[in-house]
Amino acid sequence: MFYAGIFQCINHCSFQSLLTCKKSEVELNAAGATCRAVRDGLEEPGIKAGRKEIEVDDHMRTGVPNIYASGDVVDKRIPKLTPTAKFESNYIAGQLLGKSDAPIVYPAIPNLVFTLPRIAQVGITVDEAKKDPESYRIIEVPFGQINEWVNNRELEASHTCIIDREGHLAGAVLYSSEAGMMPDALTLVINCRLTGADLEKMIFSFPTQTYSLISGFIPQLSPPGSGSSASIYTQMSDSL
Repeated sequence: MFYAGIFQCINHCSFQSLLTCKKSEVELNAAGATCRAVRDGLEEPGIKAGRKEIEVDDHMRTGVPNIYASGDVVDKRIPKLTPTAKFESNYIAGQLLGKSDAPIVYPAIPNLVFTLPRIAQVGITVDEAKKDPESYRIIEVPFGQINEWVNNRELEASHTCIIDREGHLAGAVLYSSEAGMMPDALTLVINCRLTGADLEKMIFSFPTQTYSLISGFIPQLSPPGSGSSASIYTQMSDSL
């Protein structure tokens, strides 16, 4: 497992040789540090960098094909988080192992802001959904009012879910002091494209915020015209 930094593979050596021969691989761990690629001389072998970050292609390669970069040093729009750095570095390891030559594809990435209350977001954003109303529908849920007893009487808590035209959860925004754990459950629903029928086959712990959250989404996660008429408010109220 790699973490954030720059990785050089001499002559595209195998990962096994990386473990046994120090001459075949160099890792510069730059986790948590501000990238100073140009000023520190990394431009000499041909690594391109902007004012702060290193430019990479869709295989995490720098301007030098056998030098990779991941984590905060990379010029990217993906959130610069510990989990994304780990995801990128494991992808690079897979490249070195020869497991795949496919471009990197990021899954839905949850973001959590440690405010009070917490603010969490995953998948398609509300702004993106509003720009494409034919592909997405937005459902706003007064979660705290519906689930007052299970959400520590936090009446102002609210959730917004974004459903795509096929009836899959595409994104969500959570506003609640209890929102810290819930984005992980929704990330699984989004990345695995779980339907309401899939979730109905599962049993979740009760009584929890996650139970109420997922129970409320079930009637919405079905293809249009499937006959599911229950609203998210009805289903969530029934779970009380």
